[in-house]
Amino acid sequence: MFFKNIKILVGTTNVRLYKELKKELSTYNVQYCWNINEILTKSMNDNISLMILDSHLNVNIGKVSVVKFLKNIHTTEKIPIVLMTANNHSIRFHSADSINELYGMDKLQEHINYIFENTRFFVCYNEEVQNFVDSLLFALESKDEYSKNHSRRVALYAANIAKKMGESNDFVSNINIAGMFHDLGKIGIPDSVLLKPGKLTDDEYKTIQKHPTMSAEICKPIIAFQPIISIILGHHERFDGRGYPNHLKGDNIPFESRIIAVADSFDALTSNRAYRKAFDMSKVLNILHDGRGTQWDAEIIDFFLDSFDETEIANLLSHNTVNNFNHKENLVLGTIFDTPTRNVSIAK
Repeated sequence: MFFKNIKILVGTTNVRLYKELKKELSTYNVQYCWNINEILTKSMNDNISLMILDSHLNVNIGKVSVVKFLKNIHTTEKIPIVLMTANNHSIRFHSADSINELYGMDKLQEHINYIFENTRFFVCYNEEVQNFVDSLLFALESKDEYSKNHSRRVALYAANIAKKMGESNDFVSNINIAGMFHDLGKIGIPDSVLLKPGKLTDDEYKTIQKHPTMSAEICKPIIAFQPIISIILGHHERFDGRGYPNHLKGDNIPFESRIIAVADSFDALTSNRAYRKAFDMSKVLNILHDGRGTQWDAEIIDFFLDSFDETEIANLLSHNTVNNFNHKENLVLGTIFDTPTRNVSIAK
């Protein structure tokens, strides 16, 4: 099997049933829980790959089913669940997603193998996709030393904002990935434009404006990236409708894009660029405040300014000096002041 030492959690008050399952699934690390509290504890502390649960297991929370309860807990929401029903004569199993597909003990091993083989495919697929994008990011960062780790920091900042705003795990994950890949399109921008130390001409600025669309086009063929395409495409839109590429305004801009816009701007303003030095923090915060409701969503700016104290901002900024960002561990801010001139508040 692809997975070594796979941990399967069996939740039931029927000890005999547990022993039968442990014998049948002897190739796996089968663990026993007899109530919902133990399930939550083990799922939090152990790397559980699958749960096989008695359909009559009591959650003790009104009439909420055990599956519905566990799917609303962040430590268990992604773990596959197989439900079992036992009587005096037989044990029947079915996926938590399909009550009609009942099968017996003789088919349990086959069903579990299918779950884990399917998981193996997606693990390998996601690793290959990640390696491909890593190569593109490396190529982009090789073009411009000032952009090194920019995308990783944007992802970190944006995810931190989303977490603080109480968004779901899926929301945070999508905004994190979009933050990582929002500038991929810059790999197609000529160095004479991307690395120009002075003011851009109108034509050069129009060239720079193509990069959100190019980033989205690079990601579009990858099935796993479909949820982030519109986020990437909208990361340079302005709240007042004067952004690009589609001149979206206000709530028509994806909420995730609006968060990345704040994050990207924060990173650009606090980083050295070819045409200017990083601003001090008081200047950065004043610029963000002055742009609320025009450049950026006022709600997100107010939340950022009110919710992050000096220590937290200092911790975020400490990543500016990190040379070897491990984004696979830190997948968790992305757009900058966009005007065709280069004054103190502007970045590409």
